[in-house]
Amino acid sequence: MKALPKDLSQLLQVIGERFKVNPEGFNPISTWFSYGSNLFKQDFERKMIDRGSYLSLLRARPARLEGWKRRLDNESTSRGLAYSIKKGERGSVVDGVLHDVPIGDLTAFLQFEGILDHSYHMKNDEGKRRYDIEKVKVRPFNGDDIQSCFTLVGRCLITEDDEREKRIRKYREDLMKYVRTSIKGAIDFGLDIVPFQEDLRWIETIR
Repeated sequence: MKALPKDLSQLLQVIGERFKVNPEGFNPISTWFSYGSNLFKQDFERKMIDRGSYLSLLRARPARLEGWKRRLDNESTSRGLAYSIKKGERGSVVDGVLHDVPIGDLTAFLQFEGILDHSYHMKNDEGKRRYDIEKVKVRPFNGDDIQSCFTLVGRCLITEDDEREKRIRKYREDLMKYVRTSIKGAIDFGLDIVPFQEDLRWIETIR
């Protein structure tokens, strides 16, 4: 395996220690489970290009995370709310896609996901970082064995309904665009779009 630049190697050590994951799992390729607007390939590619990477949804394949649920309740500075996942009751599932991120594109990916700042340093815990990295196991739709991967779990949850509704009123158009982008991606991968449609209807009812 090719040796990593010293600064990248140190960054992976910091990430590994902070999120209690093995930093060797990021090199040479790491596998991620995405479940929101990243499902839409064109949007994912645009965000990566903005950060100097031409990475697409590499080897994307539909998969299911069992025992978790997706909710539109993580704080977002650009649209008020964003999708997150958390452990749910028995029978709850989150459908999304597995995709690979080569080590050379990892910092750009983590930057647009808000794990790293514009200087590629780890964002701190005091309200600046919106997600944590967690290791989970998902079931690919194609019948392959259950696979371990990384995913992003919201850490700035808006739990009060009044506050969520306040944010919807302020960011309605941007939030509806975000959910519609997620729906486009779900359609492309043959995923169930009903949960996203329910979110869209909920947003439309808040006046």
